[in-house]
Amino acid sequence: MLLTGCTAAGGTARDVIRATGTEPANPLIPAETVELGGARVVDNIFAGLVAYESDGTVVNDAAESIEPSTDKKVFTVTLRSGLTFSDGDPVDSDAFVKAWDWAADSANATPLQGAFRDIRGFVADDPATPDIERGSLIEGGGLVVVDRTTFEIHLAASQADFPQRLGQRAYFPLPPAFFDNPDRFGEHPIGNGPYLIEGNWRHRDGIDLAVNPRYDGPRNAQNAGVALDFATDPDTAYVDVLAGFLDVIDTLPESALSHYDDELNHNALDVPGATFTSIVVPAKLPHLTGVEGVLRRSALSMAIDRLSIVADVFADRRIVARDFTSPVVAGYSDVIPGAEVLSFSDDTAKERWAQADGLKKAGPWEGTLQIAYAADGPDAGAVTAVLRSISAVLGIDVEAVPYPTQADLDAAVAAGTMTMPWVRTQTAAYPGMLSYLSGYVSKAPANTGGYISKDYDATMKAAALSADPGDIVGSYRDAQRILFTDLPAIPLWYSTRQAGAGQGVAGLALDWDGVPQYWAMTTGR
Repeated sequence: MLLTGCTAAGGTARDVIRATGTEPANPLIPAETVELGGARVVDNIFAGLVAYESDGTVVNDAAESIEPSTDKKVFTVTLRSGLTFSDGDPVDSDAFVKAWDWAADSANATPLQGAFRDIRGFVADDPATPDIERGSLIEGGGLVVVDRTTFEIHLAASQADFPQRLGQRAYFPLPPAFFDNPDRFGEHPIGNGPYLIEGNWRHRDGIDLAVNPRYDGPRNAQNAGVALDFATDPDTAYVDVLAGFLDVIDTLPESALSHYDDELNHNALDVPGATFTSIVVPAKLPHLTGVEGVLRRSALSMAIDRLSIVADVFADRRIVARDFTSPVVAGYSDVIPGAEVLSFSDDTAKERWAQADGLKKAGPWEGTLQIAYAADGPDAGAVTAVLRSISAVLGIDVEAVPYPTQADLDAAVAAGTMTMPWVRTQTAAYPGMLSYLSGYVSKAPANTGGYISKDYDATMKAAALSADPGDIVGSYRDAQRILFTDLPAIPLWYSTRQAGAGQGVAGLALDWDGVPQYWAMTTGR
């Protein structure tokens, strides 16, 4: 990597973090980046209105302030003055408003379009209506430029914690160069974050990042840059870290998981991840609705020996679920009333199953319990163990139904043709409880199981109107108490993330979503 003197305070020209990565799947445009390979680059060369600390805490970045109206429908954003992109163009109100309007327009088919659904003027593309009117957040009154450093966000409905989501890459700004030539920009992006791309994107080989001297936000780089290597497989990369040829690895080979902490002299991490796995139970399945359904779903949950499965199948590289969110978000709690339904209890499971069998309108369970899953998914190996546990406790016939790929399973769910529960792996878009819990609100796009609860909807609405962050968390916990009774999905476990760094590397930390905080690291070279 050829550096041009762009070093951070305390960094030296040799203080470059050498890290593993993967080839980005899409052009390096924020709203088109949904996979880890691209995220490693985009999240480091761009900055949003807010940023997230490693525990998910929200801090202002490009924003000086984000002030809500009394009804929590309008948020007035004031930008820090003097901000620029790495090419010198201003990071002003237009940079945000025009970027969001472009990303939200269904004509551009960005995969992160749904991030703008709550802003007034949003119109989702409907394949069944090819001539649907194209939405515009600007023309619809959702985004209003007040002046060069001030703009307003108008929501369709109240949402008190809306600013929490504004660190997602869907909300990153774009300079005029993007609109001049989006294709060229995707190869040579110009951002406003702590780093900029040095030289060219070397496809299938790597990308070099140098410090962006124009950035002065909360993620100021403590090193001289980052050299991302796409060509090295995890086994070789791990050996290279031990030998001092690489500084950090966050995709560890299976062969190293049992001893990497000792071999790296404890310069290693094993922390909760943002992915939550559950079994979605569609609302209208026979024997799984109404009073009978409440009994049977709780019996199924308590018949799953999560601790044994996590130990035997995942070598303890998962964390048993205790709520419907994840340990990486503020407000997570493992002591919410009702969470005992997630604890293994064969006696209670059998008792509740028998109660359901004894209901006059229900009658005994008949047939085979089937659960669908994606054969290429991260939890495929555990589905058989889950069903085996259920069968052993409840004495019923079970069957795992594989779909070849996650895309195949998602297509069946989207088409509304699922006739059985299915395994869902959900990763938060931002470190907020709502990112998980919104999927159970009646008629919400993510509510693929068709769950409907007036009490749940009312509790979530109360959270949306809360004036105090503590009240929001309290309402979300109240909402989860309802979910623990109804169990529209049966929580299983959370992911974990592992990372390690070589000798002399300091500041190893992962973002809330499991990506290394490259900007905080130094090598000591």
